[in-house]
Amino acid sequence: MKRFDLVASAFWLIIGFLICEESWRINLGEFRNPGPGFLPFGTGLILGGLALAVLVRTLRGESSGDKAFWADRSRWPKVFLTLACIFIYGVLLEPLGFLLTTFLTMGFMFRVIEPQRWRTVIAGAFFSAVIAYLIFDTWLQVELPKGFLGI
Repeated sequence: MKRFDLVASAFWLIIGFLICEESWRINLGEFRNPGPGFLPFGTGLILGGLALAVLVRTLRGESSGDKAFWADRSRWPKVFLTLACIFIYGVLLEPLGFLLTTFLTMGFMFRVIEPQRWRTVIAGAFFSAVIAYLIFDTWLQVELPKGFLGI
């Protein structure tokens, strides 16, 4: 497992670096006026940072675990449910609107994927949808789908 962690983290570290390099070439822009390379650059930094953390952890001798995530067959239904949920989110985003679709998706995730109490489901879904809306609509000024309710 240690050898796999070393190879995988080195691979993703290189990929993160290459993403950052190419993003830099296509113009990062400024913080208040981001260019086309801004988001990929941030993604590359996050990817590289996480890969570096795994690499350091592996070099220190800490194992990522005895069993790989994909080896446990009991997790596969959750993986497929999550992928189906993401697909359905994309289909329903236009007709239902961003807020309602995000609320329903997060509610599903909180209740089915990682079962929580109903109070946690409702509060988590509500705050997730509202915070995402505030970030994208208010702060980043992205035009989000309003749906049939107009919200």
